Amino acid sequence: MALHTRYNAVWNKIFILLTGACFLSFAAQAAEQNYYQAEVAVQSQSTQARKQAAETALAEVLVRMSGTMQVLEDPVISKTLPNAISYVEQFQYAPNTNQAQRFEGYNEVLSLEFSPAAVERLLRQEAGMPFWPTNRPSTLVWLVEDSANYGRQLLGPDDIPAVFTSLNMAARRRGLPLSFPLMDLEDQLALSAEQVWELDESAILSASARYGADVILVGRYSSTSSGRILATWQFFHRDETQVYDSRAEDVAELGDQALDPLADYLGARYAITNAPGETKALVLQLEGVSDFKSYRGAVGYLENLALTTKVVLAAVRNDTLLLHLSSDAGVDKFISTLALDSKLVPVSALAASEEVPVWMQIPKGTAQNPLIYRWR
Repeated sequence: MALHTRYNAVWNKIFILLTGACFLSFAAQAAEQNYYQAEVAVQSQSTQARKQAAETALAEVLVRMSGTMQVLEDPVISKTLPNAISYVEQFQYAPNTNQAQRFEGYNEVLSLEFSPAAVERLLRQEAGMPFWPTNRPSTLVWLVEDSANYGRQLLGPDDIPAVFTSLNMAARRRGLPLSFPLMDLEDQLALSAEQVWELDESAILSASARYGADVILVGRYSSTSSGRILATWQFFHRDETQVYDSRAEDVAELGDQALDPLADYLGARYAITNAPGETKALVLQLEGVSDFKSYRGAVGYLENLALTTKVVLAAVRNDTLLLHLSSDAGVDKFISTLALDSKLVPVSALAASEEVPVWMQIPKGTAQNPLIYRWR
């Protein structure tokens, strides 16, 4: 618990140290983010300052790549963080453009990039912690403010930049690809501020369909006379939804409060969590592989998945392959991962029937009930 308290303090400083760097560096498309890189404002280029910055940056990367803040409580991780500099592949300094930080003596920003292989090995093999591959669900954010002056209004990034800066910084910290509605005429006709405020699920999902996002996050907030921000958040993902509230003293806190619960949920759903030596076997029937080019594309795609360790061709008939896979994830997590980029389209499967007792149902991904997909 002492370690958790210590790194809560470190984490609280990350927003302050990264504000200047992230304001300029977060990409409009979070998919462009380097998941193994972090930036920290520093007061000097001394070895000690660089070592301390590496510890802060690696803590951020480990949370991002594990999908959980709990990683910082792990005893193996706690022993490793003081030696974070040994995980750095490259680093560089740049002038800090944040005037408030410069006034406090943080004149430069140190960008550190860590070894992907070393980070994955630390999480999976040494600490036995979850590992969340970089193929992640995209999140579309609808945001409505209820203000004393203007009433309830749907917001775009140009309306209240500080709020969206906070969201983008939190998305970068947790590794969540974010996007925002265009707020064009089609959006305005499809969804009103009142519908978002009321968390009208049907209207929100219908208006979001044009964007094809994997996750939809809805936020509504208002400010009290003392300046405190009261917010409610709801996210939708594959027929699941969760609602939670937040209380912030400043808009800078809003992003973390909105996205941390979502990142924890998605990390638990998609991160590889098995211990070493627990590789699972899956059987996949893949249709639509009609020539060598499509064969190499399909097999190469499966081989390059972070949760797949081996792909073996068991049989071929016409345009259909029967593949035996060794996976570091269970069948449900494997199916969820395939759904993220839709390169493999589910065709059908021997569905479990409510009339058949659970113990008599044939497990998915087995020889008797293979996963059936078509190569797009």
